[in-house]
Amino acid sequence: RFARLVALARPCVRLPYASFIRAHSTRAGSSPESSFSVDRSSLYPHPNPPVGPSSKAPISDFEQYLHTLIKIRGPLSISTYMKECLTNPMYGYYMKRDVFGVGGDFTTAPEVSQMFGEMVGVWCVASWRAMGSPSRVLLLETGPGRGTLMHDILRSTRVFKEFTSALQVYMMEVSPALRKLQQNKLGVSAPAATKKQEDNTISFANIKHIFETAMPPNTTTTTPPSPSLPSSAPSSLPHHDPPQIHMSEFGVPVTWIGRMGEMPSTAPTLMVAQELFDALPVSIFEYSAKRGGWCEVLVDEDLDAQGPYHLRFVLSPGPSASASVLSRYLPDVALDGQRVQICPDAIILAQDIARRVSSNGGAALIVDYGENKRQAGRVIAIRNHKEEHMLAAPGKADISAWVDFASIRSAVKEVPRVRALGPVDQGTFLRELGIDHRLQKLWEAAPTDEAAEGLVSAYERLVMGARDAPPSLRGPGAPVAEGMGGTY
Repeated sequence: RFARLVALARPCVRLPYASFIRAHSTRAGSSPESSFSVDRSSLYPHPNPPVGPSSKAPISDFEQYLHTLIKIRGPLSISTYMKECLTNPMYGYYMKRDVFGVGGDFTTAPEVSQMFGEMVGVWCVASWRAMGSPSRVLLLETGPGRGTLMHDILRSTRVFKEFTSALQVYMMEVSPALRKLQQNKLGVSAPAATKKQEDNTISFANIKHIFETAMPPNTTTTTPPSPSLPSSAPSSLPHHDPPQIHMSEFGVPVTWIGRMGEMPSTAPTLMVAQELFDALPVSIFEYSAKRGGWCEVLVDEDLDAQGPYHLRFVLSPGPSASASVLSRYLPDVALDGQRVQICPDAIILAQDIARRVSSNGGAALIVDYGENKRQAGRVIAIRNHKEEHMLAAPGKADISAWVDFASIRSAVKEVPRVRALGPVDQGTFLRELGIDHRLQKLWEAAPTDEAAEGLVSAYERLVMGARDAPPSLRGPGAPVAEGMGGTY
C-alpha cells in the first residue's frame, strides 16, 4: 500500500529536509524507481537516556509505519507524533482497548472514587441554579474515558428532579472502543428517537478540526478571529454514524458526538473536561542563535543499531513553519537552548468552549495537572502505571503533556462576556464542594473496616494527590499542581 502511495505521489513529491530524489533502473528496460534521501546533516540529535548495549527491542509494525512516514515527509513534529500515537485508526493507543484503571496503564480521578464524580455533579447542579434553573440545559463531557465520571454525575444528581428533567447529555469521543465502554457504563438503550434535530447541523465531509464549534446564526459576538493555527485533526479519523439519542438507565438522554459542532447551539451548556487537555498534542521549540531563532524539536528515525529506540529527537536546521505560525506565543527574547512548549489545540478548544458559553450561557470545568505558567517541554509516557520515555513504545503507552493554564486563561479572556476563574488545586476545589462531608457519610455507612479504610485512602489520593505524581511531573519540593494534582 505504501509502495503504491509513493508511486502515485512521485511526480509531485516535495520533501522537507530532503537532499535529492533520484531515479535509477535495476535492469535494462525496466521502469525507473524512485528512492528518497533525507539530508540529516544539519539536524541536531538530542541525547536519549542511556540504556544497555543490546536493549533495542524488535521494531513494531507501528514503528515501521512511522519510519515510512518519516521517509516520505521528513522528521515529524512532536504534535504529529502524539496524534499518531494516540489516535491513529489502526495503531492508536486510545482506539482499540480499555486503558484505564488497575488493569490499564493509569488511573484517573473518577476511577479512584465515586466521590469525585459526585462533587462534579454538585458543581453541575450549582452552576445550573446560578443560571436561573433553565428548563433545558446541555451537559458535555469531552474525553469521557470509561464513562465513570458521567455515570457518577447522573447517579448522584437524579435526586434533583428538575435538573435531570432539563438535562441532555453529550459525550464527545472519537474512539469506537471507548464509546462502547461508555454506552455499557451508562446502560443506554436503543436510540430513543430518529427525528433529526433541527438545530444540529452535521457535516463529516469538511472537518476543519476535531473541536470545531458551530456558532449560532444570530450571534452578535465581536471576538477577533483567532490566529491561524495548525489543524488539530488527525489525517484520518474513524467514521461515525450521525449522532443518535440514547436513553441512559437514569432516564437522561445521551448522545455521542465526534466534535463540538455536532451539538445544538440553542441552550445553555455545562462542559466538563477531565484529563483531556493533557492529551492534546503539543509542539516544542528550542531557541538556537546559531540556527537563526526558534527551531522545532522533531522526531526522526534512528537507524543506529546501538541507539536505545527506533526513533530519536532532533532539532530542525532552522526556524520551522510552525514556529512562524505560533510566533506570537514564543518569547521575543530567549537564552540559547531555552525551550517552550505550545499546545495550539488547547488554545483552539478553550476559545471554542468560551464562545459557546458567551453565546448560549453556561460554564466549563477543566480538571488536569499542570501549572499556571508557560511550560518548557514536559511530555511523558505512562504504561503499566509507570513512567517511560515517550519514544520507547509508540502506540502502547499514554502520552501526556503538562498543561499550561496561563495560556488557557489568556485564550478565554479574548472572548467577551466570559470569565476565567482559577486555577486552584484539586483538593481545594473538592473541599469547597463538600467532599469532607460526603466522606463522613460514606465512612459511617461502610460495611467493613477495610471498606472504610479504602474510602479514606481514595480521599487522600483525590485531595492530596501530589504525593502520587511521577517525580518528573511533580518536581522537587513542588506544591500540589493545579488541576489533576497527580492521581497516577
